[in-house]
Amino acid sequence: MGSTEPPYDHRASDDLESLFYIFFEFVIVYGGPEGDRTDAGVLPFAATMWRQAYETLDREGLWISGALKQNFLTDTKPDYQVAPYFRNCSSMVKGWRKAIASTIRAGGDVTHNEIIEVIDQCLG
Repeated sequence: MGSTEPPYDHRASDDLESLFYIFFEFVIVYGGPEGDRTDAGVLPFAATMWRQAYETLDREGLWISGALKQNFLTDTKPDYQVAPYFRNCSSMVKGWRKAIASTIRAGGDVTHNEIIEVIDQCLG
């Protein structure tokens, strides 16, 4: 029988980072509650490249996508803009991105409590 272990170390922080990218793209691409796509938000320049690399779903594509995303997370002046409808979510995007970037720089993992704190600060 083959091994059931994944070929990599999957952590909860990986899921929190994935949720960040879902939220991040949502508040940039969509223009409001009707689900209309908008050109009002601006995705980072590397977003197209990380999407294309990820679509191959091979080891190299995943590595390239991950490297591009890590550069985005740790960039001191990232190039993106949320859609006007979601302007109030901008601080949540910044805080979540900063929490992930801080743990990458420190060589650790972002925790659920850290992200809950970011969300609470933005909603409170």
